[in-house]
Amino acid sequence: MHKKHKNLENNTVQPSNAPPQKTAKDHASEGAASVKKADWSGALSHYQQAVKKSPNNALYNERVGFLLYKKKQFNQARQYLKKSIQLPNKVTTAYKWLGYIAHEEGDDADRNQYFNMYLKSGPADSMQIRKVMNGG
Repeated sequence: MHKKHKNLENNTVQPSNAPPQKTAKDHASEGAASVKKADWSGALSHYQQAVKKSPNNALYNERVGFLLYKKKQFNQARQYLKKSIQLPNKVTTAYKWLGYIAHEEGDDADRNQYFNMYLKSGPADSMQIRKVMNGG
C-alpha cells in the first residue's frame, strides 16, 4: 500500500518578481527631483501619478497645475490649481500660478484677485508679484 503525499506546491504563494507598487509619496519625490533638473515633462508624469494615488492631496494638485502652467496648458492647469485651493491644507502658491495664468490671458481683474490672495500668505517674492500687478 502506497501513501499518497499531499501536493503542497499548489497551495503555496509564489513570490512575485514584480517591483513593489510606488506610493503617491514615492511619485511626488521623483517629481520633485525632476523639477530640480528642470525636467518638466518627467515631473508632470510623476506628479500626475501621485494625484492618481492621492487625488485629494492639495500639494500634488498644485504641482500638477504648476507644471501644466509651465507647459502653457492653462485650462488644465487651472483645474488642478483651483482644486488645490479648495482642499484642506490648501497650497497658497496655487493663487500665484492662477494669477500668472490670468496675466498671460490678459485678464487683469482675475490676475490681481489671485495675486492678492497669494500676497496674504506673506511670500518671499511679494515684490516681484506687485511688479507684475502694476504692469511691470
